Amino acid sequence: MIVTLPSTNNSACEHAPQAAARVEIARRHQSSRITPALAAQATSPPYQQAAPLTKRTFAGITLYKGKAAVAFKVIRPTWTQTGDSSYAMKREGVMLLEFAPIQGGSSGTGVGDRRYDWDNKQTIALSHWELGNFLAQKEGEAVPRIFHDPNMGSNLAGTVTKELQFAPMPNSSPPVYYINLTVTEKNGPTTKLGCPVTPGELATIKSIIQFIMPHITGFDAIFQDEQEVYGDYNAPVPVPDGPPPF
Repeated sequence: MIVTLPSTNNSACEHAPQAAARVEIARRHQSSRITPALAAQATSPPYQQAAPLTKRTFAGITLYKGKAAVAFKVIRPTWTQTGDSSYAMKREGVMLLEFAPIQGGSSGTGVGDRRYDWDNKQTIALSHWELGNFLAQKEGEAVPRIFHDPNMGSNLAGTVTKELQFAPMPNSSPPVYYINLTVTEKNGPTTKLGCPVTPGELATIKSIIQFIMPHITGFDAIFQDEQEVYGDYNAPVPVPDGPPPF
């Protein structure tokens, strides 16, 4: 018996492997599609991507003394957008001083024996000009007194006043200084809180003031990358109650 085979198209035979490859690729793509179950699994713990964290850094130093403690903290300036790519300082940075009285019955001789009443603290915020007085202070000299009215410019002006003094203690050699905050309420009590400051502690405070000065005035922002400055500095920061100078 003679069997006649159909003629073979050479071009079709040449493209058959390519067609088979395309079919295999399509089959794999179909099998790799994310089903609703897989999607739910990919977005459930621990596989879901964590939300980006906003960096918040807090720092400060505190002097713990026999009758009170005083903490030195920094509040950064805040910025506001004035155009598509322009920003202006909305509020200058400050150094915040927090005074806390010692709690009754905790006047031990060691720092670990003392407890301080930070719930009844008194605060005052110092501008760069006021901080400059500390940098200009010479050994044995007092810093000019600093007066604040937190409600200045409002109908409550004069109801609360604050006075900060920094002066050497008499007959101390080498000079030991005393930093004192007096808060006077027009229809309330007068609160006085203070701490002695040694020459070494004063040197540390001055060094910190020197370092933060370009930051609280905003001059450092001129030399920083735009994203670094305005993406970070424009974030809301906690500030004390009342308008400057607190």
